[in-house]
Amino acid sequence: MKILLLLLALIHGSALAAEEAPATTTSSIKEVEAIVSALASESPEPTAEQASSEYYLQRYSTPEVEAAMLRLNQLPPSAFPELLKHLDNQGYCYSATLPSAVGREPLWFHHTVSDVIHSALSNNYEFIGSYKSRQGTNGEPYLPLNFSHYVKTQAGLEQWVAKVSTLTRQQAYFPFLDWCIEQENQRGYKNPAMKAHILEHIDKLKKELAK
Repeated sequence: MKILLLLLALIHGSALAAEEAPATTTSSIKEVEAIVSALASESPEPTAEQASSEYYLQRYSTPEVEAAMLRLNQLPPSAFPELLKHLDNQGYCYSATLPSAVGREPLWFHHTVSDVIHSALSNNYEFIGSYKSRQGTNGEPYLPLNFSHYVKTQAGLEQWVAKVSTLTRQQAYFPFLDWCIEQENQRGYKNPAMKAHILEHIDKLKKELAK
């Protein structure tokens, strides 16, 4: 009798769990869809004339897009699988440029919704180490590490997303930063100052992530 009651309780609990799961999934899907929809700018990318006259802004965007990007970068890893479905979205999102030399037109970069989602999934981790290039102890030149390098060691983006979808943001991205430290140590440092500069930058990122 006790065994029968236990089995009934387990079945009932499983049924409740099965009923509750879709609600969470549906909520997550709707949130992601709303964000992705808002990422597609209602304003077209700037014309050459607009870009020339507004170069000093260094960014061409709308308040709605900026708000959506903020929400996007705060999504938990549980929403990442849904984000993967929108990686082929080539809708226009925003434009940005870097300061150009005096007398030269600025070079604008037009970013799609897909670009922004890729950046969000990587937590905007680019050029880790705060250097443009450097030499290791073997004399070989090295470029900064970025998230795409790490994802390749995880069998690709989809596999990484599957691994972290039940984790917190801190748990999802800490391994990447630890990997960066490991890789930088393997490259070696030409002097103590270089080592301190690189590792302090990564440590700063870890502290920001832990907030």
